[in-house]
Amino acid sequence: MEQKHERLGNDDQPTDSSRKIEDNQPNTTTTTTPAERQTSLFHESQLCGEEQSDRASWLSALFYGKQHGFGTWDGVFTTVVINTFGITVFLRSGWLVANAGVGEAMLVLLLGLLLAIVPVLSAIAICERCQIQNGGVFFLISHVLGTKIGGTVGLIFILGQIIAGSMVAVGFGESMASLIHSNDEWVARAFALGASVLLLGVNVAGIKWVIRTQIALLCVLFLAIGDFVIGALATSKPDKGMIGISADNFENNFKPDYGEGENFFTVFGVYFSTFTGILSGVNMSGDLKDPVKSIPLGELAGLGVSVLLALVFILSLGAVGERSALHNDINFVQKVSLTGMLLLGGIYVSSLSAIINGLYVSPRLLQSIAAENVIAFMRPLQKGRGPNNEPIIATVLVALLTVIFIFVGGFNLLAKIATLPYLTMYAFINYSYFSLGMSFDLIQIQAQGATKDYGSVYKLPQVETEPFPSPGTLQTAASEGKQQIMGKRKSWYSYITNRWIALIGAILNVVLIFFINWQCALILLALFCMLYFYISRTNPCAYTGVSQFSIYDSIGLVFGKGEPTIKEKTMITHQPPTEVKTEITQVTGHDYAY
Repeated sequence: MEQKHERLGNDDQPTDSSRKIEDNQPNTTTTTTPAERQTSLFHESQLCGEEQSDRASWLSALFYGKQHGFGTWDGVFTTVVINTFGITVFLRSGWLVANAGVGEAMLVLLLGLLLAIVPVLSAIAICERCQIQNGGVFFLISHVLGTKIGGTVGLIFILGQIIAGSMVAVGFGESMASLIHSNDEWVARAFALGASVLLLGVNVAGIKWVIRTQIALLCVLFLAIGDFVIGALATSKPDKGMIGISADNFENNFKPDYGEGENFFTVFGVYFSTFTGILSGVNMSGDLKDPVKSIPLGELAGLGVSVLLALVFILSLGAVGERSALHNDINFVQKVSLTGMLLLGGIYVSSLSAIINGLYVSPRLLQSIAAENVIAFMRPLQKGRGPNNEPIIATVLVALLTVIFIFVGGFNLLAKIATLPYLTMYAFINYSYFSLGMSFDLIQIQAQGATKDYGSVYKLPQVETEPFPSPGTLQTAASEGKQQIMGKRKSWYSYITNRWIALIGAILNVVLIFFINWQCALILLALFCMLYFYISRTNPCAYTGVSQFSIYDSIGLVFGKGEPTIKEKTMITHQPPTEVKTEITQVTGHDYAY
């Protein structure tokens, strides 16, 4: 992240360069070398060009590749909309209305919004109360709960990102195959494979090309949405199942009509993949100019716009489409649109952008985890290239795994599987904020000397020594004393961030994981345990986080077991001072060697 240059001096005191000029004689002509002229221009840009640099930073980063960082709208908002309003809305909104009906479809959308906005608010709150660094959600969870949990959740989240990228690639392939009137799944997989390889090249080219591509794709996406809305309002095609806006048809489509093997939770599991990209703005924190400022506005604005557009699709399809057509035609939205071609362009754009996001976010998370030395054999993945430290090796690895999952199953299966790692990550983001808030209260009470009477859910002093911490971003932050928890900052969104809502959201996330697919949930739980114990065994001195709160001790206190304790960490970050003296000592005695 870029740090702004501070002014050299202030308005009341002259700078060093001005003092030198004053010391010279008034009539003396000074000859400057080219290097000095370049230096003076640099200082002039620092003194006079700060505002202009702020305005043009994202443009220079976009078109010239300079490491200035991106802002709220070109960075966060664009990324969130592109990765939230995606191929699931285009290809599965009709299927959602056909199975759940308009009423339960809106309930699915509302439940998805609630489950998505809570981790967004939790992530924003953690960003403002802790120093955010490169690593996105991995850094947030690791900073609060420790590297062991952060690394485990980060790897599971990366798995979800890879599966979601494969899902979108398969959806793109299905749409392309239907365009040439082919039902062969291998044709669809061939298109998916080609798109993945092509977009791998875009990501290898660098972040500036990713942002350039996303801005262009966003423009095409809005054209596709306009094509659909105008077509729904102005046209009717009875031979294709589109009868035009009708109150009677809307009423007929309002109640659910689930197909074989489908229910509310299975449908929700597929459609919730719409919200899997909601934290993509947080994940690109390392490429933002001012993450604390850009993430809240960009995330909430992107989520709001995406949900409103998804609601427009649900209501429009419920009003104009016959139930049989909604059940059987995955490309029904194309028939509703005015031209069809713009809508297809939107489908392809949403597909390509989601694949780009998967190939962008996952490698950077892998790079962050590797940089923290969480798992030893991942160290080569921390290597990067260029001014923005592009993770080339990690990008190629993610692309290979994406290709593998393309051949695992169809769109619906991959959507259900991909939803589970995201819900896991959302649960830990929510719990991180809850734990952070509880820890802050404990610290305040400690400062007031009131820990004696504050006992139901906290821990009292117990010194834990962590000698010789391994190098890394989180360890460095701890050693420099940067792990303090700040108070809640007053802002327009701070009134809707609440630790107890975050805790409820975390519990709901876990419950939904088992309701969507309990078999996959058990596999995910086993994978989580194996990763956590492996990291704990291979990296026992990993950073333990800033949280002072323990849910295990709290549960024990509720049932009358154990006593409240608080964990204090003493970080030994350097060798103690030593003094070496040399002297000759001669001791006479018996030699017992013989």
